[in-house]
Amino acid sequence: MLDDRVRAVLARLEAEDADERARNVPREQRARQVAPTTGRFLFSFVAPQTDCEVLELGGSRGYSTIWLAAGVRYLGGRVLSLENDPVKVEAWRANVEEAGLSVPKRAPDDDGPYPDELTDELAAAPALREAWERLTPGRRRGWLLHFNGAKQSKTRTARIERATPQILEGFGMHD
Repeated sequence: MLDDRVRAVLARLEAEDADERARNVPREQRARQVAPTTGRFLFSFVAPQTDCEVLELGGSRGYSTIWLAAGVRYLGGRVLSLENDPVKVEAWRANVEEAGLSVPKRAPDDDGPYPDELTDELAAAPALREAWERLTPGRRRGWLLHFNGAKQSKTRTARIERATPQILEGFGMHD
Protein backbone atom coordinates (compact mmCIF):
# COMPACT_ATOMS: atom_id res chain seq x y z
CA MET A 1 0.00 0.00 0.00
CA LEU A 2 1.19 3.48 -0.84
CA ASP A 3 0.70 6.20 1.75
CA ASP A 4 -0.72 9.61 0.88
CA ARG A 5 2.68 11.34 0.74
CA VAL A 6 4.04 8.84 -1.76
CA ARG A 7 0.87 9.02 -3.87
CA ALA A 8 0.98 12.82 -3.93
CA VAL A 9 4.59 12.97 -5.12
CA LEU A 10 4.00 10.28 -7.75
CA ALA A 11 0.92 12.14 -9.04
CA ARG A 12 2.86 15.40 -9.23
CA LEU A 13 5.75 13.76 -11.11
CA GLU A 14 3.29 12.12 -13.53
CA ALA A 15 1.70 15.52 -14.20
CA GLU A 16 5.13 17.13 -14.71
CA ASP A 17 6.10 14.38 -17.13
CA ALA A 18 2.87 14.78 -19.11
CA ASP A 19 3.39 18.54 -19.26
CA GLU A 20 6.99 18.16 -20.49
CA ARG A 21 5.87 15.76 -23.20
CA ALA A 22 3.03 18.08 -24.26
CA ARG A 23 5.49 20.98 -24.53
CA ASN A 24 7.86 18.77 -26.58
CA VAL A 25 10.72 19.22 -24.13
CA PRO A 26 13.76 17.45 -25.64
CA ARG A 27 14.10 13.87 -24.42
CA GLU A 28 17.49 14.42 -22.75
CA GLN A 29 16.00 17.25 -20.63
CA ARG A 30 12.84 15.43 -19.54
CA ALA A 31 12.45 13.43 -16.37
CA ARG A 32 12.77 10.18 -18.35
CA GLN A 33 10.56 8.36 -15.89
CA VAL A 34 8.99 4.96 -16.37
CA ALA A 35 5.28 4.57 -17.10
CA PRO A 36 2.94 4.31 -14.09
CA THR A 37 2.22 0.67 -14.97
CA THR A 38 5.95 -0.05 -14.86
CA GLY A 39 6.19 1.74 -11.50
CA ARG A 40 3.42 -0.45 -10.11
CA PHE A 41 5.20 -3.52 -11.48
CA LEU A 42 8.47 -2.47 -9.79
CA PHE A 43 6.62 -1.99 -6.51
CA SER A 44 4.90 -5.38 -6.75
CA PHE A 45 8.19 -7.04 -7.66
CA VAL A 46 10.20 -5.77 -4.67
CA ALA A 47 7.49 -5.47 -1.97
CA PRO A 48 7.27 -9.21 -1.12
CA GLN A 49 11.08 -9.62 -0.98
CA THR A 50 12.70 -9.74 2.47
CA ASP A 51 15.79 -7.53 2.80
CA CYS A 52 15.60 -6.65 -0.88
CA GLU A 53 18.54 -4.63 -2.24
CA VAL A 54 17.93 -2.74 -5.48
CA LEU A 55 20.43 -1.01 -7.74
CA GLU A 56 18.81 1.61 -9.95
CA LEU A 57 20.85 3.08 -12.79
CA GLY A 58 19.63 6.46 -13.96
CA GLY A 59 17.36 7.60 -11.13
CA SER A 60 16.43 10.84 -12.92
CA ARG A 61 14.12 12.83 -10.65
CA GLY A 62 13.14 9.87 -8.49
CA TYR A 63 9.86 8.56 -9.91
CA SER A 64 10.94 4.91 -10.15
CA THR A 65 13.06 5.26 -6.99
CA ILE A 66 9.93 6.22 -5.06
CA TRP A 67 8.06 3.15 -6.35
CA LEU A 68 11.02 0.91 -5.46
CA ALA A 69 11.69 2.47 -2.04
CA ALA A 70 7.99 2.35 -1.14
CA GLY A 71 8.08 -1.37 -1.92
CA VAL A 72 11.24 -2.36 -0.08
CA ARG A 73 10.38 -0.54 3.14
CA TYR A 74 7.73 -3.11 4.12
CA LEU A 75 9.99 -6.13 4.59
CA GLY A 76 13.29 -4.32 4.88
CA GLY A 77 15.68 -3.43 2.15
CA ARG A 78 17.22 -0.49 0.40
CA VAL A 79 17.55 1.17 -2.97
CA LEU A 80 20.83 2.50 -4.32
CA SER A 81 20.01 4.92 -7.10
CA LEU A 82 22.65 6.40 -9.39
CA GLU A 83 22.18 9.53 -11.47
CA ASN A 84 24.83 11.50 -13.33
CA ASP A 85 23.03 14.83 -13.89
CA PRO A 86 23.50 17.11 -10.83
CA VAL A 87 20.24 18.97 -11.51
CA LYS A 88 18.30 15.71 -11.56
CA VAL A 89 20.14 14.53 -8.42
CA GLU A 90 18.87 17.55 -6.49
CA ALA A 91 15.34 17.01 -7.80
CA TRP A 92 15.64 13.30 -6.93
CA ARG A 93 16.65 14.10 -3.37
CA ALA A 94 13.82 16.61 -2.91
CA ASN A 95 11.19 14.26 -4.38
CA VAL A 96 12.28 11.24 -2.34
CA GLU A 97 12.33 13.32 0.86
CA GLU A 98 8.92 14.85 0.05
CA ALA A 99 7.55 11.32 -0.35
CA GLY A 100 8.69 10.58 3.21
CA LEU A 101 11.31 8.05 2.18
CA SER A 102 14.73 8.21 3.79
CA VAL A 103 17.71 9.62 1.94
CA PRO A 104 21.00 8.63 3.56
CA LYS A 105 23.55 11.38 3.96
CA ARG A 106 27.10 10.67 2.93
CA ALA A 107 30.05 12.96 3.25
CA PRO A 108 31.45 13.76 -0.20
CA ASP A 109 34.91 12.53 0.74
CA ASP A 110 33.71 9.34 2.44
CA ASP A 111 34.91 6.53 0.20
CA GLY A 112 33.47 3.76 2.31
CA PRO A 113 35.21 0.95 4.19
CA TYR A 114 38.75 0.03 3.16
CA PRO A 115 39.57 -3.67 3.25
CA ASP A 116 42.61 -4.54 5.37
CA GLU A 117 44.38 -5.89 2.29
CA LEU A 118 44.16 -2.51 0.56
CA THR A 119 45.22 -0.61 3.67
CA ASP A 120 48.29 -2.86 3.94
CA GLU A 121 49.14 -2.45 0.24
CA LEU A 122 48.76 1.35 0.37
CA ALA A 123 51.08 1.48 3.40
CA ALA A 124 53.67 -0.77 1.72
CA ALA A 125 53.70 0.96 -1.69
CA PRO A 126 54.04 4.77 -1.56
CA ALA A 127 53.57 5.12 -5.34
CA LEU A 128 50.27 3.25 -5.12
CA ARG A 129 49.17 5.36 -2.15
CA GLU A 130 49.93 8.59 -4.05
CA ALA A 131 48.10 7.34 -7.14
CA TRP A 132 45.14 6.27 -4.98
CA GLU A 133 44.93 9.71 -3.40
CA ARG A 134 44.93 11.34 -6.86
CA LEU A 135 41.90 9.28 -7.96
CA THR A 136 38.55 11.03 -7.86
CA PRO A 137 36.25 9.99 -5.00
CA GLY A 138 34.00 8.20 -7.49
CA ARG A 139 36.88 6.16 -8.88
CA ARG A 140 38.03 5.23 -5.38
CA ARG A 141 34.48 4.16 -4.46
CA GLY A 142 34.28 2.06 -7.63
CA TRP A 143 37.47 0.23 -6.73
CA LEU A 144 36.35 -0.19 -3.11
CA LEU A 145 33.07 -1.73 -4.21
CA HIS A 146 35.04 -4.13 -6.39
CA PHE A 147 37.54 -5.03 -3.66
CA ASN A 148 34.93 -5.31 -0.90
CA GLY A 149 32.73 -7.50 -3.11
CA ALA A 150 35.13 -10.39 -2.57
CA LYS A 151 34.35 -12.60 0.42
CA GLN A 152 37.80 -14.11 0.86
CA SER A 153 41.01 -12.29 1.70
CA LYS A 154 42.94 -14.05 -1.07
CA THR A 155 40.37 -12.88 -3.63
CA ARG A 156 40.56 -9.29 -2.36
CA THR A 157 44.36 -9.46 -2.54
CA ALA A 158 44.24 -10.81 -6.10
CA ARG A 159 41.82 -8.08 -7.15
CA ILE A 160 44.06 -5.41 -5.66
CA GLU A 161 47.10 -6.85 -7.42
CA ARG A 162 45.29 -6.94 -10.78
CA ALA A 163 43.99 -3.39 -10.28
CA THR A 164 47.31 -1.84 -9.25
CA PRO A 165 48.56 -1.02 -12.80
CA GLN A 166 45.25 0.68 -13.63
CA ILE A 167 45.28 2.66 -10.38
CA LEU A 168 48.87 3.76 -11.02
CA GLU A 169 47.73 5.07 -14.41
CA GLY A 170 44.86 6.97 -12.77
CA PHE A 171 42.06 4.80 -14.13
CA GLY A 172 38.87 3.87 -12.36
CA MET A 173 37.22 0.48 -12.27
CA HIS A 174 35.23 1.13 -15.48
CA ASP A 175 37.63 3.34 -17.45
